[in-house]
Amino acid sequence: DGDPTDVVFRSVNGTTGETIWHYQPDLDPIVRRVFYQAASRGVTVGHGKVYLGGGFASTSFFAFDAYSGEMDWAIRAPDGGPTAAIIKDRWVIFNTESCTLFVADAETGDLRWSRWLGDPLMSQPAAAGELVFSAYPAGETYKFGAFRLEDGTWSQPRNLGGRINTEACEMYASVSPDGCYLFYH
Repeated sequence: DGDPTDVVFRSVNGTTGETIWHYQPDLDPIVRRVFYQAASRGVTVGHGKVYLGGGFASTSFFAFDAYSGEMDWAIRAPDGGPTAAIIKDRWVIFNTESCTLFVADAETGDLRWSRWLGDPLMSQPAAAGELVFSAYPAGETYKFGAFRLEDGTWSQPRNLGGRINTEACEMYASVSPDGCYLFYH
C-alpha cells in the first residue's frame, strides 16, 4: 500500500474499510514501474458495474460487477491508454490516449462504434442529449468535435466564434446535466 507502482483496484466497505474485492492486472514489472502511473487510469461506476480504463500501458477497458468483482466484459482497443469513462444512458464512452473514441453498450460491452480522431487525445469525452463531445488534434492545436451518440457520424466542424473557438488550445470539456452549458479550459 502507498506504492504508486502497486497496481491494485479495490472495492472497499465505506463503513469498515474492509476490502470487498480487488483486481490486479498482470503487468511486466518494468511496464508497471515506468508506464502505469495512477494518473493514467480512472474508475467510473454505473449500471451495477465498475468500469476501468487500463491506463497508458494497456489496450484494455474493463467492466466488473460492482458487488462481486467478477469481470463482466472487456474491450481490447487497437491502441493504448484507455481512459476513465463517462456513462450516458445505456452507453459507456471512453477514448484512448493514442487516438480513438469508443461507445459501447454499458451492460454487454458490445461496441456500438469507434472513431479514430488523431494522436494524441488528451481529454475525457463529454456527452449531452444525443451528442458526444471530444477534443481532437488539429495541427498544432485542438478542436472540439460533436458526434452522434447513436452512430458516431458528424458534420464538418464550424467555427462558433471567439467565445468558443479561441486562439488557445481548448481540450477539457464537460456538459451540465441539463445540457445547456459547456464548461472547458
